Amino acid sequence: MESYELVIIGAGAAGLSAGIYGARSGLNTVVLYDKIAGGTTADATLVENYLGFQK
Repeated sequence: MESYELVIIGAGAAGLSAGIYGARSGLNTVVLYDKIAGGTTADATLVENYLGFQK
């Protein structure tokens, strides 16, 4: 069984951001989610300044 230093529940914008920062800090990180990554933002027709995408 694997163990993690940082467990994030939810892959919305905040969860993905936390996962990125945790991993960049050297923590063994996992993001758990139910449906699709991106949360409700994934269903939006227009998102400005979304994490990880250049303008």
